[in-house]
Amino acid sequence: VLQNREFEPVGSNETITSRARVIFASNKDIEQEVQAGRFREDLFYRINVVTINLPKLADRVADIELLCRSFLERYCETHGRAKIGIDDEALGCLRCYGWPGNVRELENVIERAVLLGKGSYVDVNDLPPSIASQRDVEKHLASDGVSLKQSLEGPEKAFIRKALEANDWNRKNTAKLLDINRTTLYKKMKRYGLEDEAQRLGL
Repeated sequence: VLQNREFEPVGSNETITSRARVIFASNKDIEQEVQAGRFREDLFYRINVVTINLPKLADRVADIELLCRSFLERYCETHGRAKIGIDDEALGCLRCYGWPGNVRELENVIERAVLLGKGSYVDVNDLPPSIASQRDVEKHLASDGVSLKQSLEGPEKAFIRKALEANDWNRKNTAKLLDINRTTLYKKMKRYGLEDEAQRLGL
């Protein structure tokens, strides 16, 4: 199917043409797995057409609030609960946490808060102790004069660069991948010096 885009169903002699697009996902470096003999080399070269490396959640701090809103809406509807949003202190803790379980862990935390929380907003008391303890980290950053905006700039710049590289620095395709308009992308590229980088690369 991958090579010829054709297959024959079991028990049939009819050849069917497939136009399906296949997406593979892994939390391991497949090239290293190939070199170690744990992944078939011929299969790797059949599927390795376009590769998008998605950073772990801890490196995508700017995504946390958007994901929280989505999960909050979903689980309020699922469990028949009413939550207006997440307060700033709780959101600060979520941003400072390391997220070893990535997006799945964040989703579980929000569902837990929806089920156990008593107020209209998710607050620090609705978070697991390991995440609620991050309020001290947030306060420490504030005392050092590091604003939330500044702390988010590094991960956002790295994420935009990876998206640009995945699209050969095509701005239109990158904006579509990031689900933002091209004007916003241009502004962010200029702010982070990525436009100058593109010009140096002749792109």
